[in-house]
Amino acid sequence: MKREVREQRLHDLVERFLAHLALSEAHGATERSIDLIAHSPESPIAQAVAGQLTRLKDARVEVRAIFAFTDPEPLMARWLSEAAWVRWAKDVRLLEAHEQLVLGDARCWTGDAMRRGSTKTDLFESLNEGCKDAAKLGRTSFCQLGRFANVIRPRRVTASLNAIVKEQA
Repeated sequence: MKREVREQRLHDLVERFLAHLALSEAHGATERSIDLIAHSPESPIAQAVAGQLTRLKDARVEVRAIFAFTDPEPLMARWLSEAAWVRWAKDVRLLEAHEQLVLGDARCWTGDAMRRGSTKTDLFESLNEGCKDAAKLGRTSFCQLGRFANVIRPRRVTASLNAIVKEQA
């Protein structure tokens, strides 16, 4: 499946999730959450969610992400500013895991193993909509990986550093 097709399908999945939340305000904390495990912010699944980060934040959805690689930095900056929780799992064993997206209590998407890289044509995906067991298992996997992941700190350039750079230019 081509990257663009997959990214659009994943974008549509996030849209359906937002539409579901808009139907009622009576959702618990786990229903208003998204957990993502991705190769990098370039992955189709990460791009599909990143395109909706502002809307998700406005809908009071807590977005948490674990990345195996944190490049490229410009894409990572958006995650750090808009997602509730972003981690880096630098352990190379994470590359044996599959990319995963858990949306609320009853939606779970799983894709290729992360060792394939974020720009390869994908061969495997599984979508379970309306399946609480799949979402629960996905969330458990996310929480277990999260225990071993490191917090990513955004890089801040201070005014004094900006002044030095301008002087040297």
